[in-house]
Amino acid sequence: MKHLLLPFFFLLGAQVALTQNWFTSHPVWVNYFTFGFGGDGVEIDQITGDTTIGGLTAQKVARKRTMSSSTINQDVRFVRQEGAAIWVLGSDNQFHQHYNFALAVGDTVSLPKQYSSQLIRYYIDSVGIMLVNGQNVRFQRIRFVQPFNSQVTCTALVLEGIGAVTGECGANSYLAAVHFFMDEPDESPVDGPQWTFCAFSNDQITYHSPYTICADLTPTKEVTTQEIRISPNPVQDVLHIQVSGDQAIRNIRIYDVSGKTVIQQMKLNDNQLNTNELSPGMYFLELQFSNGTSSVTKVVRCN
Repeated sequence: MKHLLLPFFFLLGAQVALTQNWFTSHPVWVNYFTFGFGGDGVEIDQITGDTTIGGLTAQKVARKRTMSSSTINQDVRFVRQEGAAIWVLGSDNQFHQHYNFALAVGDTVSLPKQYSSQLIRYYIDSVGIMLVNGQNVRFQRIRFVQPFNSQVTCTALVLEGIGAVTGECGANSYLAAVHFFMDEPDESPVDGPQWTFCAFSNDQITYHSPYTICADLTPTKEVTTQEIRISPNPVQDVLHIQVSGDQAIRNIRIYDVSGKTVIQQMKLNDNQLNTNELSPGMYFLELQFSNGTSSVTKVVRCN
C-alpha cells in the first residue's frame, strides 16, 4: 500500500508549529478493526476522563468496537502527555513512550509489544510541518527497525496530536494498517487483531485516512435529484440546510461516531437545525427523503 497524503496537507518548511495538547478538545479516533474469524467492524476511541496511576495523572481512552458479527466489545487504555512526548500504559503496568516530537532525525523510540516481551523500535527518518485544516501540525516519518525483518522496509507517517495515520511495509501489509497505539502492530489476519486508522476529529481539526477500506464505515446513499447545501460546518449553534429538488425531507437524524442518535426530527424550521444540545465533536447528519433515498454528511460541532 502506497503512502497517500490528503490534498489539504502541504509541507511548510519555514513555518513553526507549537506543541499540541493531544488529549483536550474532545479527540475521537475511528479505526477499521478486524479480528480473525470474529469478522470486521469499527472501533471508536475517545477520552472519557482522568485517573491517577503510580502518582501520575493519565487520561482514560475508551475503545468500543462494533463487529459485523453483531458483537460489541470494549476496553480501556491509559495515556499521558509529558511535553512533546506521549506515554501509554502497557500490559506490564509501566508507562512507555510511543511518540516524542522533541526528537531529532536519527533518534530512536523503543517500547515493548503489548502482552509480549518482544521489542518494537523505530527511528525518526524525517520531520517537518504540514497544514491541516489551516493549522500547522508537525509530522514525523518513522522507520521501523524491530520487530520486522531487517530486509523489509517498514515506515509510517505520524502527525502530532493524532498519531500514526498511514504506513507501509515493503510489498507486505504488516504495518499498512497503523493506528494510535504503537505497541499493537497488526497480527495474523487469520487469528489476530488488525487496525486501520480511518479518521480523527477534535474541536479544531479533522483528518480522514486515504485508505479505501475506511469508506465502508460510513456508507452513504447518494441522492440523485437533490442538491444539498449545509453551512456552516463546523457549526457552533444553528446549522443551515438547503435542499433543492422535488423530494421532501421525511426524517432528519444526527448520530455520533458510535452510532447513537442524538437528534431526530421530522422536518426543519426555516431550513435550520439547532445543535446547541450537542457536545463538541464529530457527528453525522442523515437526511431521509420521500423517495426512499438518503444522504449522510459529516458535521463537526465546535465550542
